[in-house]
Amino acid sequence: AGVWLRQHSVVAKRHHPLVAAMPVPSRPLDEEELQALSGVWSCILELDDGNRSIMCHLAPSGSVQTTGNVQFTVARWSAFAARGSAAVNVRLQLGAWQLRGRGERKGLRCNALNGTVLEGSDDPDCVGSFRMALAIPVMDNRRLAELERRHQAREDARPAPPARTRRSALAGQWRLLLTIEDSPPAFFTVTLTLPSTLRSGRFQTEGLPKLAGVWGVWEPRASKRDTSTQQAGTHMWLRVDRDKSTETLRGLGGLPVHESFSLWGKPVLSLEAEIKSRMRSEEEGAPADRVNGCAYFGTSVDKEWVQAGQWSLVRSDVGI
Repeated sequence: AGVWLRQHSVVAKRHHPLVAAMPVPSRPLDEEELQALSGVWSCILELDDGNRSIMCHLAPSGSVQTTGNVQFTVARWSAFAARGSAAVNVRLQLGAWQLRGRGERKGLRCNALNGTVLEGSDDPDCVGSFRMALAIPVMDNRRLAELERRHQAREDARPAPPARTRRSALAGQWRLLLTIEDSPPAFFTVTLTLPSTLRSGRFQTEGLPKLAGVWGVWEPRASKRDTSTQQAGTHMWLRVDRDKSTETLRGLGGLPVHESFSLWGKPVLSLEAEIKSRMRSEEEGAPADRVNGCAYFGTSVDKEWVQAGQWSLVRSDVGI
């Protein structure tokens, strides 16, 4: 199949708009969800060199059996969805073809998918589009209803996700208590500002000597390299920039530090705020009046960071 594809799919590199529009999958589907999607699907490939029709049997294990004029040495599938979302993203690999599609579910059942066909692995080319329709589901309506009951029980037993705080809710004036190594605690009044774009926010302490740098939010499941663009997260970070801070003979901002350093912490929610956060939408996030964490030298990228102290942020209008 690989040789056949290379001979018949030589096209100029281009990008299909559906590729850019498709959201990033957040989690693999649960067992019940995979079973509900399993069955025989009719697949129409609209390729640059002509259309193809293939019948695909998607098994819950991830294997794919196909019928048609083309046989594939590699055939597998996987599916992803955001928690609680009706949208489902499906990936199929059929030889050198990579199918990236999306559909809408009613309950656990999805009857149609459509998306793009890519060719190649490292830097794939878009060679067409596809559409799929569920012809013969593995699960009949009675068994599907039982699947949905089992899946709902799984969802009900799943621990609640951690409260997330929006970056915009953390902007404003705070009091910073910072202890570096064995030095006495230092107090600062710091203002966190939001950027006009998706870049990191800025912060600066009042008076001289000052600390200044950038800040944002993140969560452990995400890469720390992408923190500047995150709009909500379970944790907070600040990066004290040596070039933007006041440096004295003692160090930055009067601290015994002569290099840039980072503050990583987690917002502390009251029981009332924790309960309210479960009732709010993810877009609203949870309010926070305090953030506690640790100070570090180095970065997570070079893996040579060293814990150097502790810190706390408290809203200026909240008592310590």
